[in-house]
Amino acid sequence: MRAVLCRRLTLLMSFETATLRDASGLPWRVLDSWLGRLFHGDVFLPDGLIARRDVLKQSGSRVVEAVTLASGERVVVKRYPYRPGLEGFKRWLPVSAARAEWENGRILQDLGLPCAAPIAYGRTGGASGERAAEVLVTGWVDDSLDLADLWKPGVLPPDARRALIESVAGLVRRLHNAGVTHQDPHLRNFLARRAGAGWTVVPIDLRRLKTGQRMGISARDANLSLLYQTMGIVASKAQRLRFLTTYLDEGDEVGRRARALRLEQQGERQVRRYRRRRSAAALGSNSRFELYEAGGIRWHLRTELRDDELEGVLADPESAFDAPDEVLKQGRSAQVIVKDGWVVKRFCATRRRRLILDRVLRGKAARALRSAFLLELSGIPTPKVAASGKRVEGGVVRCSYLVTQRVTAARHIDVAMVEAAPEARAALIQATGVLIGVLHAQGAAHRDLKAGNIVVGGDGEPWLIDLDGISLRGTVSAPRAAHDLARLFRDLRARAGVTSLEERDLVGAYACAARLDAADVPPLLASIERTPRLRAGRRADVTD
Repeated sequence: MRAVLCRRLTLLMSFETATLRDASGLPWRVLDSWLGRLFHGDVFLPDGLIARRDVLKQSGSRVVEAVTLASGERVVVKRYPYRPGLEGFKRWLPVSAARAEWENGRILQDLGLPCAAPIAYGRTGGASGERAAEVLVTGWVDDSLDLADLWKPGVLPPDARRALIESVAGLVRRLHNAGVTHQDPHLRNFLARRAGAGWTVVPIDLRRLKTGQRMGISARDANLSLLYQTMGIVASKAQRLRFLTTYLDEGDEVGRRARALRLEQQGERQVRRYRRRRSAAALGSNSRFELYEAGGIRWHLRTELRDDELEGVLADPESAFDAPDEVLKQGRSAQVIVKDGWVVKRFCATRRRRLILDRVLRGKAARALRSAFLLELSGIPTPKVAASGKRVEGGVVRCSYLVTQRVTAARHIDVAMVEAAPEARAALIQATGVLIGVLHAQGAAHRDLKAGNIVVGGDGEPWLIDLDGISLRGTVSAPRAAHDLARLFRDLRARAGVTSLEERDLVGAYACAARLDAADVPPLLASIERTPRLRAGRRADVTD
């Protein structure tokens, strides 16, 4: 620790920086070459030195701006406002957010590693109505996009995407070899720009950068697991293995492949836990969801889906059932209608025990909201849930509501199979196997996996609905998987004439998506045949 502190002190003192105090008497450190471009006398960035300001990011803890100077150069200005009541205390902290980025950026530059070059660091007072804040100025990375945008499907051709993955792996390996780890490796904390046939990847937001570490195998693996929390969600297994084999550039090919597979298995478990933690945010108040009071009901509302029609439904959901645009299902315990383009499902307790339990527990609607968000994070097609809530009268829950988007031109899967041409039918069977396989690979099972709970949209892709039947498990056992598939096959045989050969094709696609070995497929088929076929139930038609 002493060696690291001495190295930091020596490094920071060696830079060609000027130390000054601004008009408020607050200290600044500025690169000599930038002093005249950022300060006019003792005033930081007066209007005469600025041609344009653009806010890139704003939150309660910081404001990030892209500032175009009068000279035509661009810089990034990050402001970390002091919170009321803590201003005097935080002024005396040895390392704050802005100072940590300043020091870490300088250390990366000394190590020859890429970063957004730190230019100036200081503090501003509360003049002109602005809150006192710490300020960091960094250079602008030209012609770059963050990895979250570049990683989206279809943005890059396969060769460019492959080169980008290898460049990210090369950067992480260089960081680790230098004893540096990024403790907040979200994709938006990395920028990338083309460099010939490859890419230059630049880490940003260096607040949680750790330097001067001894990077053994366990420390490297721990930091790679953090990367999986973000990269693992948007990358396929093949892409993640390419990343790992590129990172592990030492040793024999067999050894690298074996370690990459081991890290992949650890990373999958890490991603699963991360997704489940994120899905719990659906029942709280955050950037995506909020608690909303309307119609005497406390709703969990998805902010981005909020519109006038949705607010009208939430204000009086019972009136929607009195005058629906369309009735999709009319049962004793649940009713489903369409109102103003939204699908509204009402759950009614049919037993006194449920009336009491639903008052204490979250209930079906809240569980369906969380399950839908989890499936969305896992890439499983399912309608987005806009809101869930429950009506409490006399101390008990009389009913609960779930409002979702509607699948365009939806048909039940058995209807779609009957109407499809042979090639389209075969593709639909394969897609259904993949859908269920990905669901089970995430440790989730559907307690009522029947034809009525899988619909095919206008794009020909199967969607999973009726999410209050989702149950979360550590892993989906072979008997549970056989039960779910047998339940589905019973409907498809009776209503769509699915043959044994088509069932084998579906199970084959399922096994690939669920990451089963080829040797596990015959026992799974035999287990499906031994599973009792449940009695066929009635279902409502889903109209276009």
